[in-house]
Amino acid sequence: MSLCTEHLWHLTLCCFSLGETMVIAAKVDNSSSKDMTPKFTLIQDVLYLANSSTKHKSNVIFRMAGKGIKPQTQEELKCEVKIPCDQKPTIQNCDIIKVEYHLKSYFHLIL
Repeated sequence: MSLCTEHLWHLTLCCFSLGETMVIAAKVDNSSSKDMTPKFTLIQDVLYLANSSTKHKSNVIFRMAGKGIKPQTQEELKCEVKIPCDQKPTIQNCDIIKVEYHLKSYFHLIL
């Protein structure tokens, strides 16, 4: 059984503001024998710094799944992910707290 897939994600921008919509495009070659579903997770990482100790907290803001891709097919995907307006902005130039966001993208294969 082959689980080989090829994909290359493309974002229209690298930085996004609260309330903006990310448009994610990909060309996907599903050469496996199973259906696969693209999934996206927006993750907030917060790092608290005090004296010599640090505390890391990771929060999942939201998850979404795209349309399934049939086996042995090639498709162009286009997904829109809206950044929630109620989140804290990214903080990177502070000595006591850092807040960053990451978009995790992956494919789910049902075996």
